Amino acid sequence: MAFTPQQLVEIMSRYKETGDKKLRNDLVIGYSNVVKYAVISTRNMYQKYADADDITSEGMLALMAAIDNFDPSKNVKFETYASIKVRGAIID
Repeated sequence: MAFTPQQLVEIMSRYKETGDKKLRNDLVIGYSNVVKYAVISTRNMYQKYADADDITSEGMLALMAAIDNFDPSKNVKFETYASIKVRGAIID
C-alpha cells in the first residue's frame, strides 16, 4: 500500500496530532518495502554477524522511529528520509 504525497501529509499530520498507533501502524505496513529493500541491499554486510530476520526487526524499529521523527514541512519525500534512517540502523 503506497500513499500519495497528499495522503502521507494527512496521515502524518493526524498521527502527529493524535499519536494514534493505528495510523502509525498503517504507515509501517505501507512502507515496509523500504525495510525489505534495505535488508536485501545490505545483506553482504551483515551475513556473518546476524540473521536476516533480526536485521529486518531492527529495520522496522528504525522505520517506526523515522515515522515519529519525520517532518512533512521540510518538503522531503518520506521514502528518501526513511530509507536513509533504515539503512543507517542496519549498518550500525
